[in-house]
Amino acid sequence: MIPKKFMSYFTLFSGFDYDVMAPISIEFGCIVESRDWRRGSKAWRINWHLCMVSEYQVLIGRHANELATWQGVCKKTGLEDDFTSIAQCTKALDHIHLNIIDLIDLIEFRETDNVPQRFSNGRD
Repeated sequence: MIPKKFMSYFTLFSGFDYDVMAPISIEFGCIVESRDWRRGSKAWRINWHLCMVSEYQVLIGRHANELATWQGVCKKTGLEDDFTSIAQCTKALDHIHLNIIDLIDLIEFRETDNVPQRFSNGRD
């Protein structure tokens, strides 16, 4: 349902006052509360997925062919090397395990130097 060339999930809700400085999970919680969706319900799961996909596309996906995007993702994950190609970036990121929601929130707040928590493997 999203594409309209990668618009934010939150624009789907007329009258919703989206705070772009708030974490995505907080803003999603406001939508959930206003729609009275029960956490884990089918409506909640579908909308959580739509929210994460659309926000990823807005922040990363639509710029996936740009080296600067991948350099920014590397920097936000704490990788400080001088990456000169997208292939170098993605190879370095292959070894990083983190919560994608934390990463999306940190990319959205470009002014922060915080780094998302890393995990030892993809199952932590």
